[in-house]
Amino acid sequence: MSLAIKGGLSMQTMSRRNVLKLGGIAIASPFIIRNARAAEFNYKLGLELRDDQPLPKRMLEAAATIAEETNGRLQIQGFPNGALGNPVETLNQVRSGALEFLTSSFGILSTLDRRAGLPTLGFIFENYDQVWKAIDGDLGKYVAKVIAEHGELAVVDGIHDIGFRHVTSNNGLFAQPADLKGVRIRTPPTPFLTSLFSALGASPTPIAFGDLYSALQTGTVDAQENPLTVVASYKFYEVQKFCTLTSHTWDGWVPVANRAAWERLPEDIRQVVARNFQKAALQQRKDIATQVAAVRTDLDQKGLQFGSPGPGVYRKTLQGTQFYSDWKKQIGAEAWGVLEGAVGKLG
Repeated sequence: MSLAIKGGLSMQTMSRRNVLKLGGIAIASPFIIRNARAAEFNYKLGLELRDDQPLPKRMLEAAATIAEETNGRLQIQGFPNGALGNPVETLNQVRSGALEFLTSSFGILSTLDRRAGLPTLGFIFENYDQVWKAIDGDLGKYVAKVIAEHGELAVVDGIHDIGFRHVTSNNGLFAQPADLKGVRIRTPPTPFLTSLFSALGASPTPIAFGDLYSALQTGTVDAQENPLTVVASYKFYEVQKFCTLTSHTWDGWVPVANRAAWERLPEDIRQVVARNFQKAALQQRKDIATQVAAVRTDLDQKGLQFGSPGPGVYRKTLQGTQFYSDWKKQIGAEAWGVLEGAVGKLG
């Protein structure tokens, strides 16, 4: 098994009893691959997150199992920590065939086709039951079809959880949408998010993520929005006092493959990959649920003050703007029908 993690760590010479420790999770190496070059297929997997996070851990476990179940015919070499480039760069590598597998977010895939970003539209999900029913159902299937229309990519089974995003600030809690008026909030430069906060009266300000902590510290922006796990990992609680649990948008990691590389794999190997990628996703979703609960408690203890707007308040406000109608025009009636079929009438 050839599995590259930080500085070329390899499982090629490990016995059945050996164990590879990845960020606190032990992965048993069930067999010996005497020569990785003897594999029929040697593929690479790009992973954006640090290797101590649930997504890389579970996908690397899946890669080890795939090698075992295919008797070494398919070796998937994992590259966590964004080692192969930023999210846009790695997506382009998959499209060109330089990279065979990648976990890409719906948000990043929307740069290829805006319809692929439908699950990230503002205030469409109220809870995880809605999310997984839609993502594992017709909405997820529709996004996979949209991506396949572009020819270079194939979507593999198993959507992972990035999480709901919330707003932190030093300006108090945003119990009502009107509280956001004029607030300078850092958002990624994605149309779904910038248009969302513009519609709510805020002033979305794209800032490179690496500069965000200092921008919050110096007051260049008043607020930011991210999942709680990001707030904790990057210590934004040190420079932000309040967190409004807006759950304004959700995103997930989508396993994508270069289509030509995917179709080169025999059907029996594709089935092994799909089954193990799906298993990894279901395990990762549980990991994230546990992690978020622990992070919320930890942030509470660190002094971050939490509040939650009333149910449906923000969505009702958006329905009084052009936000949903504008996006319906941009993505078309077919896509909008699939979306509303999954989440209900939006306006």
